[in-house]
Amino acid sequence: MNTQSPVPKGGIIHFPLFQRLDVDDFGLYPGNTDSPGLHVEFRGGLTLIVGTNGLGKTTLITMIYRMMSGGYELRRGTLEAEELGGAQLQALRMKPKERSMFGQRVNDLAVNARAKLQIRMGGSQIVIERRLDNLGLVSFTVDGVALDTRDEDAFQATMLRLAGLSSFGDWLIFLRQMVFYFEDRRSLVWDPSAQRQMFRILFLDPAEAEALYLLEREYLALDSNIRNLTAALNRLTIRVAQDEVRQEDSSDVRARILALAPVLDRDIDKKAELVAKHDELDLMRRDLRRDLLAAETVASRLEDEIEETRLRLVYSSFPDGSATAKYLVSLLMSEGHCAVCDTENPALLTDLVQRSESGFCVLCGSGESKEKPTAEPIQLDRTRLEEARRALAHYRQRIDALNSKLISTVTDHRSLGDRIGALTEDILHRQEQLEALMAMLPPEEEKQAKAREDLSAIKDKIKDDRRDLEVLAERLTESTNALNDLTESKSDAIRTAFARYAGDFLYERAELKWKPQMRRIGQLQRFMTASFELEMSGTDFQDAQRRTGPEAVSESQREFIDLAFRMAIIEVAGHDGVGSLVIDAPESSLDAVFVNRAATVLSRFGSPTSESRLIIASNLIDGKLLPQLINKGVPKGEVSARIVNLLEIAVPTEALRKERSAYEREWNGILQQANVR
Repeated sequence: MNTQSPVPKGGIIHFPLFQRLDVDDFGLYPGNTDSPGLHVEFRGGLTLIVGTNGLGKTTLITMIYRMMSGGYELRRGTLEAEELGGAQLQALRMKPKERSMFGQRVNDLAVNARAKLQIRMGGSQIVIERRLDNLGLVSFTVDGVALDTRDEDAFQATMLRLAGLSSFGDWLIFLRQMVFYFEDRRSLVWDPSAQRQMFRILFLDPAEAEALYLLEREYLALDSNIRNLTAALNRLTIRVAQDEVRQEDSSDVRARILALAPVLDRDIDKKAELVAKHDELDLMRRDLRRDLLAAETVASRLEDEIEETRLRLVYSSFPDGSATAKYLVSLLMSEGHCAVCDTENPALLTDLVQRSESGFCVLCGSGESKEKPTAEPIQLDRTRLEEARRALAHYRQRIDALNSKLISTVTDHRSLGDRIGALTEDILHRQEQLEALMAMLPPEEEKQAKAREDLSAIKDKIKDDRRDLEVLAERLTESTNALNDLTESKSDAIRTAFARYAGDFLYERAELKWKPQMRRIGQLQRFMTASFELEMSGTDFQDAQRRTGPEAVSESQREFIDLAFRMAIIEVAGHDGVGSLVIDAPESSLDAVFVNRAATVLSRFGSPTSESRLIIASNLIDGKLLPQLINKGVPKGEVSARIVNLLEIAVPTEALRKERSAYEREWNGILQQANVR
């Protein structure tokens, strides 16, 4: 049996390209007399799934996902963790009740229901058929060759090989973050940890991606073990001291040990808390310095622009033959000294500037001047001068604010560093005291002697683990830097693609900046990790400014900025620059102005001439999004092929039964607005 297909090399991933979905004997989608069930052909470009609440749009999208994931899912809490990858990226078999999710939607528990998904991936044609009552495989073929359907592991291994991924956990993350736009997705453009995992999955060869993941897991496990051993050491020290105090011959030494050990424990916890705050301040300090440099650069450019504009105004005030006068006055204005006697004369300079900017004669100050052919350019320069001055004042205000914030942050950072240094010395001193006091204790009974041996063993183990952790940190730094370099080599392509997609949607100027960040992995070490940041202009910013999170942009902008980032990554990482993107209800939070631009972004990715697949599920909403999507993405002769109308296929809800005519009028009105009917 030959099922071999080209395997992606050099980090180029094969995205699944959906071709067809058939759902039979599933009660939610009875279809109609001419065509029972639900049958969809996914062509290159847009496929639109429309309906009303309760007709099964989200169920259909989830079904497509479950055809490729089967009865497996990521460990609970993985996507919600503060650091994606902080929890294990492990695919676990779902419980029987979870695997019966589709059966719970219908009366007959979907005992006879089947779904068949056809996709193209890695140069191969793949057909996956599953039961809908428990997600079990019914059949699985690659290029027409049937594989063993009893072995889910064989299915997973084949899918990974064809996609070019290293583990089924990576496959699930890949589907959930890059292919399907689910509600529990991470905001990729604002999430450095999610970016790091995506770049690992997409840009490294499968073996390298798995090796980096396993290395990080090994590092985190050892880091956690050191912290647990340290806590155990402190607890055992206290217990030994308590046992000593209970003995009849307890001494002042034992009492001092009992008093000192809890203080040491609290200091260690306090240091960990302060180190975390110190890291936050360090990141804030770096960002403020960068923002300050950017603002100062803009202010400097504006100052140059103001000076050039003022000189042009002076030149425009003289007749064409007065080159010498122009030169002398420009010298005075640019240097502040008289060009004849070299005397500094700020008052004259002020007068000349005011005259040239106000339209008076530069030499005599008269307000009466003849209209010149150059009057319109002069007025334009005066307008530009005022605009530049306002912008400069704005940026000077921003520079002052950034400087103040930076000084405060640097002071807090330094102060906290001093506190950490002093606390570290206290901890070392107390540890030395504790060890010295323990050494002063007299020989103990057998139980106490054993406890003290355990103390010594734990100390030795912590020392050994710290040495091993240093070795792992070096290896992890080397591997992480290699991923950073590889991602940076693709950064220009990602930034260019993002600018194209975001530019279609936003009125503001938005761009990605390649900005690797120091991220703490575990508790003991920080690493430089690959990431992009978003910069965008706004109502209060002339130039683009860093937007640190989704709350820094409007609700209308939020989802489509993140979508533009995903589209850019698909274009760069996907084999031949193509992939699939499945979106549920993109109309949320869009105002009327943004609807047309949102349709432009989506139709650019899902163009009818593209090999990429864009699947959008949407309610019959009042507005222009659906008409615009259909107009831009659905050729007139392909309406029935590219639009899945659940009003005709799904079991009607009570609202649809009572208001079917109103819903049908709404749908016909949408088609008329789209100029396809």
